[in-house]
Amino acid sequence: MSEQNNEKPCLVKAGQGFSVLYKGRYLYSKYNPEKNILTAVSSLPLLPGTLVLACSPCLGTGLAELSEKLPAGCFILGCECDEELYEIAGKFIPPSTKNFALSAPSELPDLPVLLNRRNAVLRNGAVLPLPGTFRRVVRIDLSAGVQFATQYYENLAKAAEDAVGLFWKNRITLTKLGRRYSLNLFLNLSHLPESKPVEFLFRSVEKPVLVLGAGESMEQTVKELRGIRSQYYVLAADAALPSLTTSGITPDAVVCEEAQAAIADAFFGIRDRDIHIFTGITSWPDIYELCGEKKRISYFATQYDDTSFFEKLGQQQILPAVMPPLGSVGLTAVYLALHLRANENVPVYVSGLDFSYSAGLTHARGAPAHTTRLSNSIRTKPAANYGASFGYGVSAVKSKTGKTVFSAISLLSYAQTFRGMFSETKNIFDAGKSGIELSIQKKNIEYPLVSDVSGKETAKEKKIPAIEKKQQILQFYEKEEKALNMLKDILSHGQNIPETERNLRISELLTGREYLYLHFPDGYKLSLEPSFLKRVRTEIDFFLKKIHTGKQLLFP
Repeated sequence: MSEQNNEKPCLVKAGQGFSVLYKGRYLYSKYNPEKNILTAVSSLPLLPGTLVLACSPCLGTGLAELSEKLPAGCFILGCECDEELYEIAGKFIPPSTKNFALSAPSELPDLPVLLNRRNAVLRNGAVLPLPGTFRRVVRIDLSAGVQFATQYYENLAKAAEDAVGLFWKNRITLTKLGRRYSLNLFLNLSHLPESKPVEFLFRSVEKPVLVLGAGESMEQTVKELRGIRSQYYVLAADAALPSLTTSGITPDAVVCEEAQAAIADAFFGIRDRDIHIFTGITSWPDIYELCGEKKRISYFATQYDDTSFFEKLGQQQILPAVMPPLGSVGLTAVYLALHLRANENVPVYVSGLDFSYSAGLTHARGAPAHTTRLSNSIRTKPAANYGASFGYGVSAVKSKTGKTVFSAISLLSYAQTFRGMFSETKNIFDAGKSGIELSIQKKNIEYPLVSDVSGKETAKEKKIPAIEKKQQILQFYEKEEKALNMLKDILSHGQNIPETERNLRISELLTGREYLYLHFPDGYKLSLEPSFLKRVRTEIDFFLKKIHTGKQLLFP
């Protein structure tokens, strides 16, 4: 090819090999194309469980050497954001390169999601390693093609690091609460037939929607709301409910995702109020008993982990509508509000989603955290919670008004998730006067000129009769009960079965039943090690009891 035709990548002869000329730039040295790349490969520090981002791999120079030096549990992901250079890489990099996959430019924005997805497959058919394989990310630039998008590759590497870190943070949460999520799910399934399907309420609200979290900013918004309360559909996060009712405001609905009884204080007295409850299928089961009229509760499913068990429930149409795992009930409330509004022209206002707090006060007055501090305060332990503002992992940040506030790492990550999910959404407004920047337009709540038809049901699907839904869930219970008893028998009395046959039967029974081990510290993948299976054997009894209880609740 001619060196003059450089609008497209051109392979050109170099001193001791070949280079690529593109957009007036040589992507490898004109004198010794391999030298610098091989030096970088040889000096790259690698530990087991490393994801190597090979940026702009182009001709694949150095990939073979890099593949040979990989420790256990490592993988190379070729990253190219330029379509022309991606085509070059696809032609010159051998498909047989070990522990390597080339990601297309269109796939790179979804890399953080792909890294935490079970059975992630790239456009070219390459299968990525399972989540939990990687513990760290390193980047190596394999050509000067990275200089056409320097900031892009920096952001990509940071996003990949965050995705790997998020997996392990989620593992900590699942280790603490994974069993509780699964046990709650088994019980809450029995409540589905008598509840109101959440899908029936989607696209039904034509009033402006006001989403209230339990942050300080909600106090001022509630004051502004008093004179125009009837003009808004008020959707509250669970922790904000006591603050609202204390202020004389009864919300239309409340959202709950808490898995434990710690949230009980927020729901005292709700039975006598006309408040609809939106709750997760993994939430505290006793909320069902607190709501009084069962048509005032609707379940949604939060996919707390990417498991084949969750996928199986979805395929059997047992689960209610699935919501993404957002980590914060405030974020879930916003996501739900956007589905409840009749169309995108209906405005959604948010307040109390501060993701920060001032010194001494972490929540709005009246929230459970605030009232608990008040009731437990003594001379040496005042109600003001200054420890939360100056504790480990807390940093001072600037609020949307320029005031110094305090925020923890988890709160900052929720704010980042909010901005990523909702900043480009039409007609969503920030009505809060404090808290950190949410990257949406700021607008006070006001008297809206819209008609009130917020109560109508618009779902076109025919609801499954309660008795049919009960039979469907009963069949699921019985199938799981049978499988768990078979597994229990093999683990307890199957020592005389040939090891190969025994392991095969155990694997078949455990596949799709991750709830038995998801909460183990090493439970991100199935193992046939004796210590792992002994722990599984213990868990079986817990779930058999919950299945028995669920069946009794279905048919008392």
